[in-house]
Amino acid sequence: MTMQDLFSSNNPDKEFSASSIEWAPLLAVEIMWALALIFAILTGLAVISCYRRRRYGLALLRILIGAAFLIILGNPSLVKEQRKPVRDTAIILVDQSPSQSLGDRQAVSEKALAAIQDQITRDFEDLELRIIKSGELTKQNLAGRTELFSMLDDIQSDIPPRRRAGVIILSDGQIHDVPDHGQRSTSRNTQSGPIHILLSGSRQDKDRRLVIESAPAYGIVGQDITVRYRIEDTENIRMPADIPVRLILRNTKGQIEEIFHPAAGLVGEVTLPIDHAGQNLYEIEAEAIDGELSLQNNKAAILVNGVRDRLKVLLISGKPHPGERTWRNILTADPAVDLVHFTILREPHKLNNVAQEDLSLIPFPFRELFEVKLYEFDLIIFDRYRANRIMPRYYFRNIAKYVRQGGALLEASGPEFADGQSIFDTDLGAILPAVPTGRMLEKEFRPVLSDIGRHHPVTRDLGSDSPGQGSQNQGSSGQGSQNHWGRWLRQVDVIQRSGYTLMTGIEGQPLLTLDRVGDGRVAQVSSDHIWLWARGYDGGGPHAELLRRLAHWLMKEPELEEEDLKATVAGDHLE
Repeated sequence: MTMQDLFSSNNPDKEFSASSIEWAPLLAVEIMWALALIFAILTGLAVISCYRRRRYGLALLRILIGAAFLIILGNPSLVKEQRKPVRDTAIILVDQSPSQSLGDRQAVSEKALAAIQDQITRDFEDLELRIIKSGELTKQNLAGRTELFSMLDDIQSDIPPRRRAGVIILSDGQIHDVPDHGQRSTSRNTQSGPIHILLSGSRQDKDRRLVIESAPAYGIVGQDITVRYRIEDTENIRMPADIPVRLILRNTKGQIEEIFHPAAGLVGEVTLPIDHAGQNLYEIEAEAIDGELSLQNNKAAILVNGVRDRLKVLLISGKPHPGERTWRNILTADPAVDLVHFTILREPHKLNNVAQEDLSLIPFPFRELFEVKLYEFDLIIFDRYRANRIMPRYYFRNIAKYVRQGGALLEASGPEFADGQSIFDTDLGAILPAVPTGRMLEKEFRPVLSDIGRHHPVTRDLGSDSPGQGSQNQGSSGQGSQNHWGRWLRQVDVIQRSGYTLMTGIEGQPLLTLDRVGDGRVAQVSSDHIWLWARGYDGGGPHAELLRRLAHWLMKEPELEEEDLKATVAGDHLE
């Protein structure tokens, strides 16, 4: 095939003149046709009459007069034009997708481009040439698709269809938006002129590709999802059908599992657990073959968002007090939370004259809660609980183990945390971030955000009308929105030994302290007077938002992570 066969260019690059007569009738076209018909009839009658009388000159005169009348009404004009044809446009589209960088494909394409450009410049003086490289106007996306035809539509948008001489595409053939027969009727590519493609690469290239057939976008935490995948080999790979393909499965924790796929070309399934809320990332990699062109497409990433079906919270109040209803109202207001609440109404050291069989109190189900069903709870809250003789000490050891293995504990301190029966003296003391000194500080104070608290997701913008408002000018003096927070009346004196303090109270003492213990999380509130905010005392405060964020941070809500790295696609950039 010669270069002349590739393009449909036939416009000579020279000027020429042309003349034509343009008509602009003075009357409507319908009237002009009616007059012409009348003229034809009258002329015919006149010719017949003159022919009988042998007056031929009179008949010719009448014909000329009628024709002249019609010509005058047609208003003719002579138009002279000086014309110069514009050049047709040919497009060379060079594929620069990542697959073109394999082997010597890019070098072959550049060599072919130079040869075509030289020959077109030499043989086609009347042809305008556009060379577009996909890296300059890329449609390459993170899904690995090369969309050259949609790019071609953009390139040709300013070229009239009659000036399109043709297109040459230099590519390896991995183009994912080639229009099918039905699409070509509506695409501008149908008027591109002839389209030719020059393939780079070699027929001997071998490649294996792992394709994810289907993967759910969401999964319930604690349950498994099923992912369907397929392994595609090029035709020149001859693998025995009875030899399985080895796959490697990885997760974000670095755990590796080896699985086997029956054979290439078949659809396989793998079961993946959803361990936590938020993004769960897995990677599947197929084993390489000898002489494979690229190993990049042997891998596939699977991203599944874990959502919690129901959050189970265990709230244990050591005694009836005004604050326990605040906790209960906050937790029951969330429809996604299942709350189990127990209140100690009668401690062993309390004496009364009522017979045991006459009491209607429910025995505390310690074994069922802290041994049988302990790991079913997402969060355990001790609200003013005293380490009395009701609960055996070894159950506290179970709770500490539960936290280290990924559980969550919230300790809301009251006077009980500072006396001789504090739960700090149990195995929970090893995981709590603050140590009690044994003193209760009885003094009015306003809670204040610490330097860390002004930026931590649990307390950032707390109580502000708009994001960022509450985090400005909030120092130890309680500026900003903290000016309007109500006062609390007492606080347990503690010494922070681990974690980080988000809120401070009397004399800068830790009021809200968070910590990570093993795979779990612990929070400690060194006062039992947050309920004053709920009652509106001294103006109240953002108790509902604070407790909601605190509970969800403990249960590892992704939106409240203080150290969170996210990647998003913005156009052609990864941010």
